[in-house]
Amino acid sequence: MRASVIIIAVFAFGLLFRLYPGLDHMLFMYDQARDLFAAESIRTGDLKLVGPPTDIHGLFHGPLYYYFLAPFNNPETAVLVVILLNLLAAIPLGILVQKVFNKKWLSLVAIFLFLASFEMVSYARWLSNPALVIPAISLWLLGLRLKNLPLIALGLGLCIQFQFFMVYLIPLSVLYCLKFKPVKLLQSLLILGLLLSSFLIAELKFKFQGIIGLITFFTHQNGTGFELLRRLSHYFESLQTLFTNNLFPSIPAIAMVIAAIIIVLNIYGLKKFRFSVAFPFLLLLGHFLVFLMSDTMHIFIGVGMGIAVILLTVNAIYILSLKSKVLAVILFLIIT
Repeated sequence: MRASVIIIAVFAFGLLFRLYPGLDHMLFMYDQARDLFAAESIRTGDLKLVGPPTDIHGLFHGPLYYYFLAPFNNPETAVLVVILLNLLAAIPLGILVQKVFNKKWLSLVAIFLFLASFEMVSYARWLSNPALVIPAISLWLLGLRLKNLPLIALGLGLCIQFQFFMVYLIPLSVLYCLKFKPVKLLQSLLILGLLLSSFLIAELKFKFQGIIGLITFFTHQNGTGFELLRRLSHYFESLQTLFTNNLFPSIPAIAMVIAAIIIVLNIYGLKKFRFSVAFPFLLLLGHFLVFLMSDTMHIFIGVGMGIAVILLTVNAIYILSLKSKVLAVILFLIIT
């Protein structure tokens, strides 16, 4: 009973945090107007095969985001649903932590860190296709932990639908799935194929303009040589942003100090908690694949990877609690 009350209170806090200062204060610019216009077209019978455009000429995200918006007559209702989906993304994260540590209090800490995260709150109030990557990637992560191939396929397919560059999760998924015997492989391939079929149909209909756009983009990007140092610089800049926005967004310098402490604690606990430490580290390392594909930077290029930072933070709090519960509480209070 007590645990249920605490969980309800935590989610109520997360909801209020996301609703403040009101739905009428949401960001509404060209992209939001364009997407709602496309959704209106769907309601009148003009079905869409491609979604919002990417920065690569001729390449588009999946159309699922437009169909998500189609039932809503106003942006306020749509952003409220995005907020609720963002809240629900904390549940797979909590289950994941519970499966790893078998500690209910630590699962609650993970949920609270997610709900209080500046980055997660920002995505919750942003009516845009990257915002829906957050609930999708939480399903993908839980699927990896549970070794549930259909859930991995569902999360992966949704991630790519909402944000095309999330294709970098494909090699990560394949490498991780090699560690266990695949069950329900055909069902999983059907789920993934269904979610990605719009891209294939669009390529056939529009004479492979997306593939041509990708080839042109990569040719231009690497025309003067592959600048590894520049890409590494962008990668570390993205990591700094992830740690700052999930730990101490108001003062980046303090966030970096906290990040250093968290990383050191995780390294210290690597031998005893191999999976729980290696898992988020590998996710952040895999994030470099984005910068192998492109050396450009966007504010949302690390979408979803903030969960890896939260997992590292949970690890650090637990490892520290084994030595000093007081210090663990202090670390938790500083972050929140």
